[in-house]
Amino acid sequence: MIRTVRITTEASRHEVHVSATCPFAADVLTISIPMPWPLHEDPVVTLDGAVLEPVPRPSDLRTGTYLMRGSLVTVSFAVQRNTIQRIVIQAPNS
Repeated sequence: MIRTVRITTEASRHEVHVSATCPFAADVLTISIPMPWPLHEDPVVTLDGAVLEPVPRPSDLRTGTYLMRGSLVTVSFAVQRNTIQRIVIQAPNS
């Protein structure tokens, strides 16, 4: 049996919404999300309403943080089994 994370996305002019559902619990899940618009400064990134902390380098990524590289946002978080977790990325100054 293959067990994979189900990810859905929806984007507007100022926000990207990502929902992740995992059939198993994991201490760390890291996903990279390409933005549909250019990023010149850190966006506001939330996970289930809690603001995540930006980090400057990939080696600094840990649960509850994100990394911005160009227009790619990489988010690291713990996942709960069969629970929808929602990431919202808001463009700066929106």
